[in-house]
Order: sequence, then C-alpha cells, then structure tokens
Amino acid sequence: MVPTGTNSEHTAHGATPASARAPASGRIPAQRGAPAAEPRPVSAPEHAPAEPRSRPTRPRPARRGRLRRAGESAYGLLLLGRHVVMALVVLVVLAAGVWTSWGTAQHAMLTKGKERGTLTVAACHDDWCTGPFTAGAAGADHPKVRIDATVTDGEGQRIPVVLKPGTHDAVRTGLPGLLHAWVPLGGALLLASVLLAGALRLHRSAWALGLAGVGVLGAAFVVL
Repeated sequence: MVPTGTNSEHTAHGATPASARAPASGRIPAQRGAPAAEPRPVSAPEHAPAEPRSRPTRPRPARRGRLRRAGESAYGLLLLGRHVVMALVVLVVLAAGVWTSWGTAQHAMLTKGKERGTLTVAACHDDWCTGPFTAGAAGADHPKVRIDATVTDGEGQRIPVVLKPGTHDAVRTGLPGLLHAWVPLGGALLLASVLLAGALRLHRSAWALGLAGVGVLGAAFVVL
C-alpha cells in the first residue's frame, strides 16, 4: 500500500491542477484536432436611436444702410430719367424729319386744285434752278419760277412740277419728286437709329429705323 501522504505530496509538487492551468480569462483551450470556434460579431442594437441631423445655419444678410439704399434709389431715378430724356430726343428728331419732309411732300402728293405743268430749266445757281413754267389743263403760264437744284439734271431739262399756292416755287412731282421730298425723314431715321442703339440699347428698333432711312436715301439717289 502506498501511503496517503505520498499521493498528496505528488499532487502538490509534481502536477498542477487543471483549474490552476486554465487561463485567467476563463476560456478553455481547444482540444487538438478540433476546429477553433469563430468569434461572433457584435451587432448594433436593432432599434438604436438615430443621431439628430444638424441643419446648416444660413448667414443672415447684412442690413443695408439708409445711405446706401438712398444712393441706389437715386441712381435708379437718374437712369430712368436718362432713358426718358433720350426717348424724347428720338421722338423730337423723328417729328422734325416728318415736319420738314411734309412741307414739300404734301405738294408732290396732293396735287388736286393746284397749278400743274412743266418747267424748262433755263439757268441754275448754287441751290436753285429757274425757268419758264408752262401750265397744263388748268392754270396760267409763268415766265420764271424756281425749283430745288437737287431735283434737276441741269439746263434744258423739262420736268413735271406743281406750284406751291401763292408762290413761284415749284415742286417736282412723280416718284423722283416724292422720294426727294422725304429725304429729310430718311436722315432723321438714321440719326434716331444711332440714338436708339447708343443710348437706349434698343438694337432691333435701331436696325429697323436705320434700314428704313438708308432705303429712303438710296431710292432718292437712284431715281434722281
């Protein structure tokens, strides 16, 4: 028989108990040949509270001073006044062109009740040509009347004219006389187109007036 003290001493000094060999973490080492257990991933709770989203704060616009607002209002009034003044200038230019042209065009267009006949150009000076007037169906002959030199080709030409009532001034009739009468309006249209494009920035209207003015002046130049 083996004494009891011998086994207890062998156990105390020769081998370490299983509880003493176990690691402090409490995990039991896997046996040889057995697959190691995979660690389970820690998942977040299903109903985790959502973090509140912070809204971006917009910077507040700085308040404009009274002086700045007054300056902007004054500038707007000045700009509006400038446009109004330039529009009035354009209207005045066009009205002057129509008035100047109508002074001659009315006689070339409205010949009823006026002395109509033929003028034979006898002499030309700087701005005027003169010659005898031979009346047509109605009226009386005149030994000397005058006409604008720009509507004649020189001495010896016979042109159809109408006399202004109560004067010895003749106005050429027909298409050449009519286009020549509207030449001042053509010049006014060109000037108004420049004002519209430069001052008012109305380029389409400026192109329309400019082309109309060029058409009147070009047609008058061709027929005369």
